[in-house]
Amino acid sequence: MELNIFEQKVFNGLQNCGLNISPSDSNLTLGAAVSGGADSIAMLTALVALGFRVEVITVNHYIRPDKETCADVDFVLSYCRELANKGYKVNCTVKELKRGQVTSLSEKRGCGIEEAARFLRYEAFDAFIKEKNLEYLCLAHNQNDQIETLVMRFLQGSSGNAVLGILNRREEYIRPLLEINRSQIEEYLKEKNLSWRTDSSNFDTKYLRNKIRHKVIPLLDEEFPGWQKAVLSGAEKQVEDKIFIQKLLDGINIEKTSDGNSVTVKDFFSLPMGMQVQLLLRMCNLCSEENRIPYKFLKDTVFAFNHNEDCFKIYADLEIIRKKDLIIVKKYSKSQTDLCFFDIIEKEGRYEFPFGNISFIKKENLNQVFVNDQPYDFYVNFPVCVRNAQAGDVVLDKEGHFRKVSDVYTAWKVPKTKKDYIPLIQGLDKNQKILCILGGAIGFDNWIVKE
Repeated sequence: MELNIFEQKVFNGLQNCGLNISPSDSNLTLGAAVSGGADSIAMLTALVALGFRVEVITVNHYIRPDKETCADVDFVLSYCRELANKGYKVNCTVKELKRGQVTSLSEKRGCGIEEAARFLRYEAFDAFIKEKNLEYLCLAHNQNDQIETLVMRFLQGSSGNAVLGILNRREEYIRPLLEINRSQIEEYLKEKNLSWRTDSSNFDTKYLRNKIRHKVIPLLDEEFPGWQKAVLSGAEKQVEDKIFIQKLLDGINIEKTSDGNSVTVKDFFSLPMGMQVQLLLRMCNLCSEENRIPYKFLKDTVFAFNHNEDCFKIYADLEIIRKKDLIIVKKYSKSQTDLCFFDIIEKEGRYEFPFGNISFIKKENLNQVFVNDQPYDFYVNFPVCVRNAQAGDVVLDKEGHFRKVSDVYTAWKVPKTKKDYIPLIQGLDKNQKILCILGGAIGFDNWIVKE
């Protein structure tokens, strides 16, 4: 089989993803997610040229105008038919989401449109893999996507596996183009005289990835030649470090029960603090927590466990507990539908709440606020009320205008399941204004009113 340079790179990419294949393995069936964009069209073209049977899935999200999004689906269907007519072994399945389904999920989960679309897309991919009995589904992320992701996650202050960027394999999902850049992809398509579709939303810089692609990366290219190679090299080192850390953590016994996962305090504190955070993240993941857990939340939890023999924290549907000799992570068992806390504080002390604890310590004429044993540059006069948000709550912004607390949560992208755990501190003078929103208690920002 005679392969051009690009097709050989794709073949090498498949091998790097762990596929034990040779050029004669033409009976292997691979799945491929194809949107109609340059990356996925190039991937599909190379896969059939390599002789593989390919089961294609294309997803219509209905988040762009029908004229555009339906035309993308028609383009993919037409190209698959063209390949089949030429004798290639390719079949295409279209998955159409319901109109408004992405927006509805975005509102329900308190996340962005892109994140909601991704969740539903992968849900469709999972079903497709089972339906077609596939070992692998190829995704068309390329080297440019990897660089954008690494920059984006750096700017987001990500931790854990997130800082490793896009992995070339995650269970059935493989990415054979991950070491191929966009210019090589377009060069291959031009060589084959193939066209592709362009998603108009890729130019909308209200999305962080697009802002990085169109504003940050061009600036870095101009001012810091060679930076991309350095970033990719750094990510490779992170992977090596992660493997080393994971091997060390493998030596810690995590007791798995139907009630959750636990380790002994002795084992937990035998590790440096950074590895305590990693162990806690592993325990959360073992409880099937799929949300990205903020590093600050994990670090604050570890700090609290180092200073208290009996305390707990809640994140999403997880309860993270220290009970003297054990660290326990388990699914939160209490009802989250009508959670309400309300306490009037009139004196110094440490007070427990569903999110953790708040302490008030006298400093001169005011009381400094500590959240989960971390000091805040925020002081109050007693009495104050500590409670969660209720319908109609408003808070002052920097310009002195009132904003709905619910709008603040939306801006912070707080999922619905977490909103009730964020504490507010309200003054109890004649104005009874909300003095602060302590989102930092569960890993978000803080909103402190400066008067």
